[in-house]
Amino acid sequence: MGILSTQTVDSLRTKIDSVTSKPDGVPGLVAVVVDSTGENVFEYASGKRGLASAELMTTDTVFWVASCTKMITSIAAMQLVEQGRLVLDDVEFIERVAPELKDVKVLEEDPDGSLRLVEKKEGITLRMLLSHTAGFSYSVFNSKLKRWLEPVGADEVSPFADILSQPLVNQPGSKWEYGINIDWVGEIIMRTSGLALEDYFQQYLFAPLGIKDISLFPSADMKRRLSYMHQRAPDGKVSLREDGHVMKWSLRVETPEDKKAVFNNGGSGCFAALGDFCKPHEQAQGWAFLGFLNIHVTPTGRGPRSIWWTGASNQFWWIDPEHGIGGIVGAQIFPMGDLDVATTWSDIETTIFNSLACN
Repeated sequence: MGILSTQTVDSLRTKIDSVTSKPDGVPGLVAVVVDSTGENVFEYASGKRGLASAELMTTDTVFWVASCTKMITSIAAMQLVEQGRLVLDDVEFIERVAPELKDVKVLEEDPDGSLRLVEKKEGITLRMLLSHTAGFSYSVFNSKLKRWLEPVGADEVSPFADILSQPLVNQPGSKWEYGINIDWVGEIIMRTSGLALEDYFQQYLFAPLGIKDISLFPSADMKRRLSYMHQRAPDGKVSLREDGHVMKWSLRVETPEDKKAVFNNGGSGCFAALGDFCKPHEQAQGWAFLGFLNIHVTPTGRGPRSIWWTGASNQFWWIDPEHGIGGIVGAQIFPMGDLDVATTWSDIETTIFNSLACN
């Protein structure tokens, strides 16, 4: 991997600083780009940990990485597939591990708007769960499911495993829909391995890679470096998020007993320093279950069969096996898809791939 020129590095830093220094910009942002060996190509932190903080954002600041967790859980599942302990396309196997998936019903809406549960026509496989075709959804994206869960409402970041009691919204295998599939994958990993998901991650993913700053239950040191959570209002004004962090229960865990009482959320539960988040990228290359698979070259220059995904609080990661490069750009701000963060991600990618093309 060629080293970026000083001019290119300065250009990237200036771009990122412009986003964090403008009025109602992103309070703090971190970008990390690595090559296929895990060596840093670019790493930079800009702004502050929070609007209420005098502390500068640093490359070891800890973020809630939300649905970026799905990449980690998917890697763990594929490890077990490679070992023959999980099977991608065996309905009976999955139903033995998770009998609830044998009995789960499909939520349908009648022409008059009434809702009812019907039997599913096909069984659910691990492949369906990993590829979001099992039939599950999130209530925030599916009005039918949201209505079904009222008046109690949905809490898809609950400290309890009640998320796993949701019905399907599509017949298994019939269509793609983003949902709680990877939460189920995490549960299946736990039942297969006999380990809590946090313990599996630490023992079989993080320790071999020397990762210390990714966890479902951040240590006291990680919490000391935690970024504040922010909210952008419809008029563009940025403030601290009134309710603070989303995953409060995970941040309040202190003892082993506390950990046992909190659901290990494989869909959105991880906290991470973004440099450490990039370390599993080398293991991830070649597996298309991890995120959105691009078939063609992207406008930023990423190659065909590159993969990317995002987290609700505005982190964007990518892996490009063709060019041997990957990275993540992250902040802590709602709502999802913040234009400043997304544009910065696009600009960084474009600059990096233009630079590679010139080498």
